[in-house]
Amino acid sequence: MYILINGEDTFRSRAHLQKMIASFKEKRDPQGLNVSILDCAKAKPEDIWEQLGTVPFLAEKRMVVLKELLGRKDDELLDALREKLEAGAFAETAVIVFFETTSEFKKNKLFDFLKKQPYSTAFPLMKEFEREVWVKRAIQARNGSITTGAARTLAAAVEETWQLEQVVEQACALAGAEEIQRAHVEPFVEPPLDDNIFNFTDALAAGNTRRALELLRDQRRADANEFYLLTMITRQFRILMQIHDRASGDAQGDIAKELGVHPYVIQKSLPLAKRYSFAQLKTIYDNLFKIETLLKTTATPADALLDQFVVTSTQ
Repeated sequence: MYILINGEDTFRSRAHLQKMIASFKEKRDPQGLNVSILDCAKAKPEDIWEQLGTVPFLAEKRMVVLKELLGRKDDELLDALREKLEAGAFAETAVIVFFETTSEFKKNKLFDFLKKQPYSTAFPLMKEFEREVWVKRAIQARNGSITTGAARTLAAAVEETWQLEQVVEQACALAGAEEIQRAHVEPFVEPPLDDNIFNFTDALAAGNTRRALELLRDQRRADANEFYLLTMITRQFRILMQIHDRASGDAQGDIAKELGVHPYVIQKSLPLAKRYSFAQLKTIYDNLFKIETLLKTTATPADALLDQFVVTSTQ
């Protein structure tokens, strides 16, 4: 049996590999005498052949895990191994697992052969909606629960699964026995690059009251915390003020580095900044500060204050 496990999402791929090793030991090798793991990026060709040719010890089969073999600049080795595997070599005595941290290998015939094998599995980085599902399942596996809004916040802000796992652990610890809310997630993540904030700002600049209110309500239906919304909106207008007088030829990457924000934010914000005067931006920013003060010092509902802000800003 030949199996390829590959992809940039090494958290999931390593978990899958460990599960396979554990299953093999449980069913075929309880003493752990027939599992071999070889780092092929450093190994000599003779070491690889030796591992593949070794007979099982008091068992029907061995499991041989070959890590990072396909990226070797050794066409002779790869072609020879492919020819042997296509002929069924080692299949009677070994389960051979090829573990790679890359999704694709161009013009690599061994890779093309292995990815067609029945138990081969690819683990590319997850898309945002897949991360949201993953987060919910990870929380459930810990006997916890999370709101859809909190799961979406986490999925939008964190792309790498190792970090996602860490934030899940932190949020669970902070929430304790409670259901995880946005407030339990936000301390551990950077604000997501949410296109809705840019669309909201654009609607304000266009004087489109109805559209701006709809976008706010969409966020509320997604369980967005009002303080979180206010923070994101205030942050956006602060960035618009900071870049308002920038020359159009300034490199976006340089501006992003200077302000400490993602280049995508600058790319989306530059056209918006041109739609306001600096005085308008200053007035809006001051109004947002007043709203924050009211939220902290009075019992005025946050949604009413934000809706009023929209109406005032689009008149």
